[in-house]
Amino acid sequence: MTHREPDFRPAAPADAEAVTALVNERELLDRGATEATAALIGGQWTTPDIEIAADGLVGEVDGRIVCGALATRDREYVYVATEHEGRGLGTRLRDWVMTRSAARGAVHHLQIVGAGNTAAAALLQAAGYERVRAFHR
Repeated sequence: MTHREPDFRPAAPADAEAVTALVNERELLDRGATEATAALIGGQWTTPDIEIAADGLVGEVDGRIVCGALATRDREYVYVATEHEGRGLGTRLRDWVMTRSAARGAVHHLQIVGAGNTAAAALLQAAGYERVRAFHR
């Protein structure tokens, strides 16, 4: 099956529900449960220190958001739909989010990765990330 390259664009508040679905897909695989809601994601995007059109990026294929990223001053978020993993989207978004976070004044980069997501952990380690701590729920 051939997969199209996503069309990237700035994130918008209306994308919160689709991005929540990506977050929950990954959390379900990594932890067996989900916590994210569109209200939580949308609320994060509207805090005073986030300008979602500049700090968020989404990729669409046929009108469906299949990946996304958010850069803040203290943390980065990258999500890729499972059927689009292994195609370089995580690397592209990791690089974008690190650049955007640095432009916002970040000195260190932080991402949360589920223990079972070894591909994401390797991707981050390749960019110089180090495991700092682990949480168990």
